Amino acid sequence: MFSQLIRFVVVLAAVAPLALIGCDKAAPSTPTAMFDGLRESMVEDKPVLLWDTVPATWQQDVDGLVHEFGKKVPAELYDDVMATMKRVVTILKDKKQFIMNTPMVKEQVATMTATEKEQAAETYDDIVKIGDAITSSDLSTVAGLKKFNMTNFLTNYGPELHAAMMSIVKTAATEEPDAAQALEFFTAVKKLSAKVDTEKDDTAMVSVTMPELPAGVNPIPAQVPMSKVDGRWVPTMMAAVVPRSLAEAKQQLDNEDMSTSSQQVAQAEAVLQMVNLGLSHFENAATQEEFDQAIAGLAGMMGGSDQHPGGN
Repeated sequence: MFSQLIRFVVVLAAVAPLALIGCDKAAPSTPTAMFDGLRESMVEDKPVLLWDTVPATWQQDVDGLVHEFGKKVPAELYDDVMATMKRVVTILKDKKQFIMNTPMVKEQVATMTATEKEQAAETYDDIVKIGDAITSSDLSTVAGLKKFNMTNFLTNYGPELHAAMMSIVKTAATEEPDAAQALEFFTAVKKLSAKVDTEKDDTAMVSVTMPELPAGVNPIPAQVPMSKVDGRWVPTMMAAVVPRSLAEAKQQLDNEDMSTSSQQVAQAEAVLQMVNLGLSHFENAATQEEFDQAIAGLAGMMGGSDQHPGGN
Protein backbone atom coordinates (compact mmCIF):
# COMPACT_ATOMS: atom_id res chain seq x y z
CA MET A 1 0.00 0.00 0.00
CA PHE A 2 2.64 2.52 1.06
CA SER A 3 4.95 1.63 -1.85
CA GLN A 4 2.02 2.17 -4.20
CA LEU A 5 1.43 5.63 -2.74
CA ILE A 6 5.09 6.45 -3.23
CA ARG A 7 4.95 5.28 -6.84
CA PHE A 8 1.90 7.45 -7.40
CA VAL A 9 3.79 10.48 -6.11
CA VAL A 10 6.53 9.66 -8.61
CA VAL A 11 3.94 9.52 -11.39
CA LEU A 12 2.63 12.96 -10.44
CA ALA A 13 6.18 14.27 -10.23
CA ALA A 14 6.53 13.57 -13.94
CA VAL A 15 3.96 16.29 -14.57
CA ALA A 16 4.85 18.49 -11.59
CA PRO A 17 5.59 21.57 -13.73
CA LEU A 18 1.92 21.58 -14.70
CA ALA A 19 0.79 21.47 -11.09
CA LEU A 20 2.87 24.50 -10.17
CA ILE A 21 1.13 26.80 -12.61
CA GLY A 22 -2.50 27.69 -12.70
CA CYS A 23 -5.31 30.19 -13.17
CA ASP A 24 -8.93 30.47 -12.07
CA LYS A 25 -10.02 32.37 -15.19
CA ALA A 26 -9.37 32.12 -18.91
CA ALA A 27 -5.91 33.38 -19.79
CA PRO A 28 -5.23 35.42 -22.92
CA SER A 29 -3.91 33.46 -25.87
CA THR A 30 -0.62 35.29 -26.33
CA PRO A 31 2.83 33.75 -26.75
CA THR A 32 4.01 35.39 -23.50
CA ALA A 33 1.02 34.37 -21.34
CA MET A 34 2.76 31.46 -19.63
CA PHE A 35 5.81 33.54 -18.73
CA ASP A 36 3.70 36.42 -17.47
CA GLY A 37 1.64 34.03 -15.38
CA LEU A 38 4.76 32.37 -13.99
CA ARG A 39 6.09 35.74 -12.85
CA GLU A 40 2.82 36.76 -11.21
CA SER A 41 2.40 33.39 -9.52
CA MET A 42 5.75 33.91 -7.80
CA VAL A 43 5.06 37.55 -6.93
CA GLU A 44 1.64 36.85 -5.42
CA ASP A 45 2.22 33.35 -3.98
CA LYS A 46 -0.62 32.15 -6.21
CA PRO A 47 0.31 29.15 -8.37
CA VAL A 48 -3.30 29.25 -9.56
CA LEU A 49 -2.41 32.22 -11.74
CA LEU A 50 -1.20 30.08 -14.62
CA TRP A 51 -3.14 26.81 -14.81
CA ASP A 52 -5.46 28.08 -17.52
CA THR A 53 -2.51 28.86 -19.79
CA VAL A 54 -2.00 25.09 -19.95
CA PRO A 55 -3.87 23.34 -22.77
CA ALA A 56 -7.23 21.99 -21.63
CA THR A 57 -6.41 18.45 -22.73
CA TRP A 58 -3.31 18.44 -20.51
CA GLN A 59 -5.36 19.68 -17.58
CA GLN A 60 -7.88 16.89 -18.12
CA ASP A 61 -5.10 14.31 -18.30
CA VAL A 62 -3.56 15.48 -15.01
CA ASP A 63 -6.95 15.33 -13.27
CA GLY A 64 -7.55 11.97 -14.92
CA LEU A 65 -4.39 10.49 -13.39
CA VAL A 66 -5.67 11.34 -9.93
CA HIS A 67 -9.14 9.99 -10.74
CA GLU A 68 -7.66 6.71 -12.00
CA PHE A 69 -5.55 6.33 -8.87
CA GLY A 70 -8.70 6.87 -6.80
CA LYS A 71 -10.39 4.01 -8.66
CA LYS A 72 -7.52 1.57 -8.14
CA VAL A 73 -6.28 2.23 -4.61
CA PRO A 74 -7.88 0.17 -1.76
CA ALA A 75 -10.48 2.70 -0.61
CA GLU A 76 -10.97 1.88 3.06
CA LEU A 77 -7.27 1.49 3.76
CA TYR A 78 -6.34 4.70 1.92
CA ASP A 79 -8.98 6.66 3.84
CA ASP A 80 -7.77 5.22 7.14
CA VAL A 81 -4.14 6.09 6.38
CA MET A 82 -5.05 9.66 5.47
CA ALA A 83 -7.27 10.00 8.56
CA THR A 84 -4.31 8.96 10.71
CA MET A 85 -2.11 11.48 8.92
CA LYS A 86 -4.71 14.14 9.67
CA ARG A 87 -4.53 13.29 13.37
CA VAL A 88 -0.73 13.60 13.28
CA VAL A 89 -0.96 17.01 11.61
CA THR A 90 -3.54 18.17 14.16
CA ILE A 91 -1.28 17.11 17.03
CA LEU A 92 1.66 18.96 15.47
CA LYS A 93 -0.54 22.04 15.15
CA ASP A 94 -2.36 21.97 18.50
CA LYS A 95 0.44 20.62 20.70
CA LYS A 96 3.33 22.66 19.34
CA GLN A 97 4.13 24.17 22.74
CA PHE A 98 4.38 20.74 24.34
CA ILE A 99 6.46 19.36 21.44
CA MET A 100 8.93 22.24 21.55
CA ASN A 101 9.34 21.81 25.31
CA THR A 102 10.04 18.09 25.36
CA PRO A 103 13.50 17.29 26.78
CA MET A 104 14.81 16.00 23.44
CA VAL A 105 13.73 19.08 21.48
CA LYS A 106 14.88 21.49 24.19
CA GLU A 107 18.31 19.85 24.15
CA GLN A 108 18.60 20.39 20.40
CA VAL A 109 17.30 23.96 20.54
CA ALA A 110 19.78 24.83 23.28
CA THR A 111 22.65 24.45 20.79
CA MET A 112 21.05 26.77 18.20
CA THR A 113 21.67 30.44 17.59
CA ALA A 114 18.76 32.88 17.82
CA THR A 115 18.47 32.91 14.02
CA GLU A 116 18.49 29.11 13.83
CA LYS A 117 15.77 28.90 16.47
CA GLU A 118 13.60 31.30 14.48
CA GLN A 119 14.19 29.35 11.28
CA ALA A 120 13.39 26.04 13.00
CA ALA A 121 10.11 27.43 14.30
CA GLU A 122 9.18 28.76 10.85
CA THR A 123 10.01 25.44 9.19
CA TYR A 124 7.90 23.60 11.75
CA ASP A 125 4.92 25.84 10.97
CA ASP A 126 5.47 25.47 7.22
CA ILE A 127 5.49 21.66 7.42
CA VAL A 128 2.26 21.75 9.43
CA LYS A 129 0.65 24.03 6.83
CA ILE A 130 1.60 21.68 4.00
CA GLY A 131 0.33 18.63 5.89
CA ASP A 132 -2.87 20.42 6.87
CA ALA A 133 -3.59 21.45 3.27
CA ILE A 134 -3.05 17.95 1.90
CA THR A 135 -5.10 16.20 4.59
CA SER A 136 -7.91 18.74 4.26
CA SER A 137 -8.16 18.60 0.46
CA ASP A 138 -9.75 16.12 -1.91
CA LEU A 139 -6.48 14.20 -1.82
CA SER A 140 -7.39 13.00 1.68
CA THR A 141 -10.12 10.53 0.64
CA VAL A 142 -10.78 8.14 -2.22
CA ALA A 143 -14.07 9.92 -2.89
CA GLY A 144 -12.11 13.16 -3.19
CA LEU A 145 -9.52 11.59 -5.51
CA LYS A 146 -12.27 10.51 -7.89
CA LYS A 147 -13.52 14.08 -8.30
CA PHE A 148 -10.18 15.88 -7.94
CA ASN A 149 -9.82 19.11 -9.90
CA MET A 150 -6.42 20.79 -10.04
CA THR A 151 -7.91 24.24 -10.59
CA ASN A 152 -9.98 23.97 -7.42
CA PHE A 153 -7.05 22.53 -5.48
CA LEU A 154 -4.71 25.34 -6.53
CA THR A 155 -7.35 27.97 -5.90
CA ASN A 156 -8.10 26.75 -2.38
CA TYR A 157 -4.70 25.58 -1.19
CA GLY A 158 -2.15 26.93 -3.68
CA PRO A 159 -1.30 30.22 -1.94
CA GLU A 160 -0.64 28.61 1.43
CA LEU A 161 1.30 25.69 -0.06
CA HIS A 162 3.39 27.96 -2.27
CA ALA A 163 4.24 30.36 0.55
CA ALA A 164 5.16 27.48 2.88
CA MET A 165 7.37 25.76 0.32
CA MET A 166 9.12 29.01 -0.58
CA SER A 167 9.74 29.65 3.11
CA ILE A 168 11.30 26.19 3.47
CA VAL A 169 13.52 26.83 0.44
CA LYS A 170 14.61 30.17 1.93
CA THR A 171 15.56 28.50 5.20
CA ALA A 172 17.37 25.63 3.48
CA ALA A 173 19.28 28.13 1.32
CA THR A 174 21.34 29.18 4.34
CA GLU A 175 23.07 25.78 4.35
CA GLU A 176 22.30 23.95 1.10
CA PRO A 177 23.91 25.22 -2.15
CA ASP A 178 21.16 23.67 -4.29
CA ALA A 179 18.47 25.43 -2.26
CA ALA A 180 20.41 28.70 -2.48
CA GLN A 181 20.52 28.41 -6.27
CA ALA A 182 16.81 27.59 -6.39
CA LEU A 183 16.05 30.65 -4.27
CA GLU A 184 18.12 32.85 -6.59
CA PHE A 185 16.14 31.58 -9.55
CA PHE A 186 12.74 32.02 -7.87
CA THR A 187 13.68 35.55 -6.86
CA ALA A 188 14.79 36.37 -10.39
CA VAL A 189 11.53 35.03 -11.84
CA LYS A 190 9.68 37.79 -9.99
CA LYS A 191 11.44 40.28 -12.31
CA LEU A 192 11.05 38.22 -15.47
CA SER A 193 9.78 39.92 -18.62
CA ALA A 194 8.89 38.41 -21.98
CA LYS A 195 8.20 39.87 -25.40
CA VAL A 196 7.17 38.41 -28.73
CA ASP A 197 9.90 38.57 -31.38
CA THR A 198 8.03 36.80 -34.15
CA GLU A 199 4.64 35.14 -34.50
CA LYS A 200 3.23 33.22 -37.44
CA ASP A 201 0.26 30.87 -37.38
CA ASP A 202 0.87 28.38 -34.54
CA THR A 203 4.53 29.19 -33.87
CA ALA A 204 6.30 32.10 -32.24
CA MET A 205 9.63 33.16 -30.79
CA VAL A 206 9.68 34.83 -27.37
CA SER A 207 12.59 36.67 -25.75
CA VAL A 208 12.83 36.25 -21.98
CA THR A 209 14.73 38.73 -19.82
CA MET A 210 15.68 38.07 -16.20
CA PRO A 211 18.24 39.39 -13.72
CA GLU A 212 21.64 37.83 -14.34
CA LEU A 213 22.12 34.52 -12.55
CA PRO A 214 25.16 32.27 -11.96
CA ALA A 215 25.93 29.85 -14.77
CA GLY A 216 23.70 26.79 -14.65
CA VAL A 217 21.08 28.34 -12.37
CA ASN A 218 18.66 29.64 -15.02
CA PRO A 219 16.76 26.86 -16.85
CA ILE A 220 14.92 29.41 -19.04
CA PRO A 221 16.85 30.32 -22.21
CA ALA A 222 16.95 33.90 -23.50
CA GLN A 223 14.89 32.91 -26.52
CA VAL A 224 12.11 30.33 -26.35
CA PRO A 225 10.34 28.82 -29.38
CA MET A 226 6.61 28.63 -28.67
CA SER A 227 3.84 26.48 -30.14
CA LYS A 228 0.08 26.74 -29.92
CA VAL A 229 -1.67 23.69 -28.51
CA ASP A 230 -5.46 23.69 -28.15
CA GLY A 231 -5.39 27.47 -28.50
CA ARG A 232 -2.81 27.93 -25.72
CA TRP A 233 0.82 28.96 -26.19
CA VAL A 234 3.44 26.71 -24.59
CA PRO A 235 7.20 26.26 -25.11
CA THR A 236 7.74 24.04 -28.15
CA MET A 237 9.87 21.63 -26.12
CA MET A 238 7.04 21.26 -23.60
CA ALA A 239 4.60 20.64 -26.46
CA ALA A 240 6.75 17.70 -27.51
CA VAL A 241 7.56 16.27 -24.07
CA VAL A 242 4.44 16.73 -21.91
CA PRO A 243 1.95 14.66 -23.95
CA ARG A 244 4.43 11.79 -24.00
CA SER A 245 5.07 12.07 -20.26
CA LEU A 246 1.35 12.13 -19.53
CA ALA A 247 0.77 9.07 -21.73
CA GLU A 248 3.62 7.20 -20.02
CA ALA A 249 2.28 8.11 -16.59
CA LYS A 250 -1.18 6.86 -17.56
CA GLN A 251 0.22 3.62 -18.91
CA GLN A 252 2.25 3.08 -15.75
CA LEU A 253 -0.84 3.66 -13.62
CA ASP A 254 -2.95 1.38 -15.83
CA ASN A 255 -0.39 -1.41 -15.35
CA GLU A 256 -0.10 -0.86 -11.59
CA ASP A 257 -1.55 -3.71 -9.54
CA MET A 258 -2.97 -2.21 -6.34
CA SER A 259 -5.00 -5.21 -5.32
CA THR A 260 -4.55 -6.04 -1.67
CA SER A 261 -5.36 -9.34 0.01
CA SER A 262 -7.60 -9.39 3.07
CA GLN A 263 -4.60 -10.52 5.13
CA GLN A 264 -2.53 -7.53 4.00
CA VAL A 265 -5.40 -5.16 4.76
CA ALA A 266 -5.86 -6.72 8.19
CA GLN A 267 -2.16 -6.34 8.96
CA ALA A 268 -2.13 -2.71 7.84
CA GLU A 269 -5.29 -1.95 9.82
CA ALA A 270 -3.74 -3.54 12.92
CA VAL A 271 -0.72 -1.25 12.60
CA LEU A 272 -2.97 1.77 12.11
CA GLN A 273 -5.03 0.82 15.15
CA MET A 274 -1.89 0.68 17.28
CA VAL A 275 -0.68 4.01 15.89
CA ASN A 276 -4.05 5.64 16.53
CA LEU A 277 -4.06 4.32 20.09
CA GLY A 278 -0.70 5.96 20.65
CA LEU A 279 -1.89 9.21 19.08
CA SER A 280 -4.82 9.38 21.47
CA HIS A 281 -2.39 9.78 24.40
CA PHE A 282 -0.87 12.84 22.72
CA GLU A 283 -4.28 14.25 21.85
CA ASN A 284 -5.51 13.87 25.44
CA ALA A 285 -2.39 15.36 27.04
CA ALA A 286 -3.38 18.56 28.83
CA THR A 287 -0.02 19.31 30.46
CA GLN A 288 3.64 19.09 29.54
CA GLU A 289 4.05 16.24 32.01
CA GLU A 290 1.29 14.22 30.38
CA PHE A 291 2.74 14.87 26.93
CA ASP A 292 6.22 13.78 28.06
CA GLN A 293 4.68 10.65 29.59
CA ALA A 294 3.04 9.85 26.26
CA ILE A 295 6.45 10.13 24.56
CA ALA A 296 8.03 7.92 27.22
CA GLY A 297 5.29 5.36 26.75
CA LEU A 298 5.78 5.36 22.99
CA ALA A 299 9.55 5.01 23.39
CA GLY A 300 9.05 2.17 25.82
CA MET A 301 6.66 0.39 23.47
CA MET A 302 9.08 0.71 20.55
CA GLY A 303 12.03 -0.36 22.67
CA GLY A 304 10.06 -3.21 24.17
CA SER A 305 9.44 -4.68 20.74
CA ASP A 306 13.15 -5.48 20.53
CA GLN A 307 13.27 -7.20 23.91
CA HIS A 308 12.94 -10.94 24.37
CA PRO A 309 10.59 -12.11 27.12
CA GLY A 310 12.55 -12.55 30.27
CA GLY A 311 15.69 -11.16 28.65
CA ASN A 312 18.09 -8.62 30.18
